Amino acid sequence: MERVSEVKEKDFLKNVIEDNVIQKERIRENILNKEYKKEVIPMKKKLYMAASIVLVFLIVFATYAYVDAKEYKEAVLFLNEIGIQEGMLSRSEAKKVYKDIKSGSFDEPVTNAVLTKVAENYGLNVENQGPEEIYATIRTYNMLTYTKRISSEDVLKIDKGMTYKDIIKLLGETKDIGTIDEHVLMYVVDGTKLLYLKFSDEDEVCQRTGKELLDTLVNAVQDQKDKNTFNAIVINKSKNHVFLSCPTYELFDSIYLIIDDKTEIVFEDGTKATVNDIEGEVIATFTGGIRESYPPQANAKKIVIKR
Repeated sequence: MERVSEVKEKDFLKNVIEDNVIQKERIRENILNKEYKKEVIPMKKKLYMAASIVLVFLIVFATYAYVDAKEYKEAVLFLNEIGIQEGMLSRSEAKKVYKDIKSGSFDEPVTNAVLTKVAENYGLNVENQGPEEIYATIRTYNMLTYTKRISSEDVLKIDKGMTYKDIIKLLGETKDIGTIDEHVLMYVVDGTKLLYLKFSDEDEVCQRTGKELLDTLVNAVQDQKDKNTFNAIVINKSKNHVFLSCPTYELFDSIYLIIDDKTEIVFEDGTKATVNDIEGEVIATFTGGIRESYPPQANAKKIVIKR
């Protein structure tokens, strides 16, 4: 009996020891698992934080790049209108000059330098003038000589009821071929057509929509083989001259043609016509010699009136 009791006691102690070992092993595994999870969670947080920082950086960079590209495009378009061609200034200088002029400050030395250069290229005398005065001189010159090129989409942005001042801001300044009493602004649309805006005061309201204005466009394709012959629009006329607009012609964009006894005036079908019949679209031929003036002048050899 004592032997059996000893065996049972030993088995009991053995089981207790084994249970303790198993329990300790479980406790150790639990501790190790908890430590592992503690290490994994901070690592995931670090990865998420790093990814978030990179994403924010990319968004900021993309936004900056978009704004920078937009500002540069606006600067180039504006500067081109006053004769400052792309390449005359670096990217940063172009934006600096654009902001300097648009703000009315004219404080940047590069602004004065580039405006002076443009004025010299035009042959303008700007001696003893400051940058703001030089800019005004260039603008006046461009209004006499520069015909702005725009697209049909630009014209469609015009709303009925806009003042001509607002339309000019929208489309940009262009050549005024009008008289003292009436402005006649001329725009080249899509490279082949002309838009004329006539008004007495910039505060006048335009009574047409952009779509309606597109219906008034005049064909300006130059398809004549003779280099001294061109398609044009009659702006005004008198007994001995006619003032023509031809902004897509390579030699000049407007001209006074002197009419004399040698000038042949006919309709498109060959029927003879007179000075009084000259209006609308014409095909004009000049003798070849162009007088240096603005607008230039030449003798009219032949004028064909399109019916």
